[in-house]
Amino acid sequence: LLFLLDYFIMFPSVGVYYIATGDKYLHEAFHNVRLTRSFNPSLSVSICTHDTVEARQSGLFNNVVQHPCPVYSYRDKIQPLIDPPYDNTLYLDTDAFSSYSLDSLFSLSDFVDIACAAAPVRHPPGWSDSEAPISFTEFNSGVILLKKSHQQKQFFNKWLALYDKLFRKFSQSWDQASFRSILWRRIKMKKLQFLQLPSEANLRTTKPWIAGRGMPVQIIHGRFAEHETNKFLTYLNSDINKFRTSSEWLKLYPDSSIRPRFDNSGIT
Repeated sequence: LLFLLDYFIMFPSVGVYYIATGDKYLHEAFHNVRLTRSFNPSLSVSICTHDTVEARQSGLFNNVVQHPCPVYSYRDKIQPLIDPPYDNTLYLDTDAFSSYSLDSLFSLSDFVDIACAAAPVRHPPGWSDSEAPISFTEFNSGVILLKKSHQQKQFFNKWLALYDKLFRKFSQSWDQASFRSILWRRIKMKKLQFLQLPSEANLRTTKPWIAGRGMPVQIIHGRFAEHETNKFLTYLNSDINKFRTSSEWLKLYPDSSIRPRFDNSGIT
């Protein structure tokens, strides 16, 4: 028994976690989990959803969890992350998928409680925690690496509570302002170990983007025409010894559906 206990301590469970409420997002998760598995065939993938029957029938997931109280908003992602399905979990929005091996990304989760990338829109309109310095920007909550721990559980409980408070007070339905506020406060109190991920671990296709020289793009986050997937993956990762940018991509493929939005239609 002691041997088995040592084994599970040495080899924590790892996996990807999708949270999908609403048929549109459930079907989107079906599409993107297939892409994720194509680069990580042995990786466990779980989903928390309103429709566990269809999710199980898809045969795409190792574990299917019933969402406890879906309201079909940004809120739905927060509560399931209080108790994630793995020791080391990579949460992905339904419009995100892995485009490379995730081994190196998961290796980080042994040393931090939470890791995520800066949001391209650093400070959108709406409520913002004035106690957090402006240099501590918002973080994109569509890709979160987390380690199951007491600190992690406290963080997500407090995030959910603040999200609900802001929604009641200001009808603010998006989630990243509350995420930033709790993250800053927990770090300031030395109650959370945090790491900022590079943009290659969360390439937001709806905003101007750059993939740095020398690193593959590990996660693509955004919606675009399915027939462009292979072409886009080839551009991003066939030669990582050069910069890859949204502007160059559109020069090569001016009719591409993979294009940034420069208006105010998106905040993440």
